[in-house]
Amino acid sequence: MKKYFLFLIFLPLLSYSQKFSVSFLQPSPIAYIGIDNPITCTVEGLDCKNIIITTDNGIITKSSGNSYLYRPERQADTKFDIYKLVRKKKRKIGEYSFRIRNFSDPIAYVGGYNNNQSIQKNLLKVQQGVSATCIPGFAIDIRYQVLKFNISIFRNNAPIFNTYCIGNSFSPETISVLQLTQKGDIVLFHSIYVQTEENGEEKLVSPVQLVVIE
Repeated sequence: MKKYFLFLIFLPLLSYSQKFSVSFLQPSPIAYIGIDNPITCTVEGLDCKNIIITTDNGIITKSSGNSYLYRPERQADTKFDIYKLVRKKKRKIGEYSFRIRNFSDPIAYVGGYNNNQSIQKNLLKVQQGVSATCIPGFAIDIRYQVLKFNISIFRNNAPIFNTYCIGNSFSPETISVLQLTQKGDIVLFHSIYVQTEENGEEKLVSPVQLVVIE
């Protein structure tokens, strides 16, 4: 009688049973190019010092505990690979997919007023310069430095003043001229260049046009 032997080969199954979570500051899973995006990562039952996150798009730096800073390099759908460290060896726990985007251009303001708004003469006279911030509601605080800008004033559709300012502050000449503006004058702040404190990138932002009222 012939005997047959059955050999069973057990292969590891690709499954991730350990629960983990990755969180961004903003509600949707989006990271932005050119800035450090704060993220957190926790793994069920695992000390944060034994969590390892890798990606093929950018750099991840651990800041403290389960908090990290992620700076992507290119705009693409991307994923994190989550590992746990067991006896000095990495074991994969899972993957987390998200999107990479360029963040929106900053918005310029003069005393809290942006483009196509009216401003009272007495308020315009006390303004000291131009500022720029990220779009309202943006979850990450991006700081901008105004490098330079032009200011032009029109009366009855004719130019009456134009000058160039370095930095974010009005020149003494500009402050003096703003004291003399009249109802109906159009004050245009244009050629506004700003620089991000995050990466030093220089950007041209949209102008601010204000109409003077009583």
